[in-house]
Amino acid sequence: MTADTSPRGRSINDRTNYNGWTRTGTFYAHILSIKPVDHGLQAMVCEGNYSLMTNTPEGAWKNFGTRVPRATLIDLAPGPDGATDRTRTAGGADRAPRTDMFGGWTITRHAFSTRNYNDALACVDKFPDPPETRPTRINERFTAPYPTLPPFPGWPTSPS
Repeated sequence: MTADTSPRGRSINDRTNYNGWTRTGTFYAHILSIKPVDHGLQAMVCEGNYSLMTNTPEGAWKNFGTRVPRATLIDLAPGPDGATDRTRTAGGADRAPRTDMFGGWTITRHAFSTRNYNDALACVDKFPDPPETRPTRINERFTAPYPTLPPFPGWPTSPS
């Protein structure tokens, strides 16, 4: 039996970046709500990719995202012990965690839309840049990318 492959010739379980383009800039996320569900927790998250850019084959930079944020749903399941009440300090200067900060919790689903226009409207003002100053010209080319801002709240250098 052979492994299932996508039209790109990759295994369907390959979760790597599929297009190989460099992305740089800052991706924003804002948690609108978290609620308990049968399998753990469900978070409604505003995602703003308006400050991301890709490098083109010609060496220029272009906008990757859109100025309109989207509301997404992320389902989380607790670890094997089922504990749902542990917390850890999540602030710091590191860009990524150095150890397991999630205590076994896993993401079981990431729906890229809530399919509810009112959820999307609730996201509009949840980011540091007002909507009118976000990039709007998706086809415009730039000689340098947008800056990558420090992570906020970031990750601790040593877990607590």
